Amino acid sequence: MATPTKSKKYDALIVGSGPEAFLAGLNLQEQGFSVALVEKEEHVGGLCRPLRYKGQTFDTHFAFWPHTDDAVKAIAGLQKWISDLTFEVLDVGPLTFNNGQVQPFVGFGEHIVPAIHEYSFFTQTPQVVLSKSVADIIEGLRAQFLGDLYVQSEVTQML
Repeated sequence: MATPTKSKKYDALIVGSGPEAFLAGLNLQEQGFSVALVEKEEHVGGLCRPLRYKGQTFDTHFAFWPHTDDAVKAIAGLQKWISDLTFEVLDVGPLTFNNGQVQPFVGFGEHIVPAIHEYSFFTQTPQVVLSKSVADIIEGLRAQFLGDLYVQSEVTQML
């Protein structure tokens, strides 16, 4: 973590420390810009940071993504920075998580789906599974980031 100083100037300041923030910072860093990331929480990861409860750590995001061109492009963007990240395409039926178990998805019943994106996530049969957890991906991106990183306890004033 960086030590804030009044005289330090940056070409770019990125608010947040999720995967997108680290990727933006890494791409700017690669172009020669000085970059700082500022995270409002104590830990990096943004909304993708692991949940810690009673001494255990839980990944907070899905391990499976729908197999789309956009997903493959996103993975390629991650692989630029995490070379040992791989993925596998699985042809599984639509699944859902109910009562603590993974079960076949049979529909929403009476529930009205507010966006087709929500529905397509369950019905896309081929799924992509990554070789690393979201937490490992964030840590890999963080290791590559050479700019300054400020978390909640370090940020007291922005000038």
